[in-house]
Amino acid sequence: MAQIPVKENSRPGDEESFFSVSHWREGDALFLSLQGEVDMHTVGELHRAITEGLQDGVCTHVVADMSRVPFIDSTGYSAFVAATQTLRARGEGRVNLAGCQPVIVRVLGIVRLNRMFGIHDSLEQARKSLSRQTNPV
Repeated sequence: MAQIPVKENSRPGDEESFFSVSHWREGDALFLSLQGEVDMHTVGELHRAITEGLQDGVCTHVVADMSRVPFIDSTGYSAFVAATQTLRARGEGRVNLAGCQPVIVRVLGIVRLNRMFGIHDSLEQARKSLSRQTNPV
């Protein structure tokens, strides 16, 4: 897991905060766990985790645990759009965001990215969604 120190420029004197992303595979899904703000200073680490996780061509879905992400800017959303494009180029799969803060869910709706990504209340709900997609009832 990589950690990138991020200075809180808006509040001089505050301690540094950190952005971290870890990733692992469960079956044909790439799981990401993010912590901290995703912005132009930290998105490179997110891109690296996605690229590394998808490079072998095995994963057909991406699930990102966003429960510890208080803020994401357009560069962060673009990383998930790029992952969607990679999956679509392979002809399958979807990016799923789990546990997003209400403000993030609202922004996703405003910019209509909620149509591109699966939005789930929790990581467990996202896992169940994948199970239903691969094992239809």
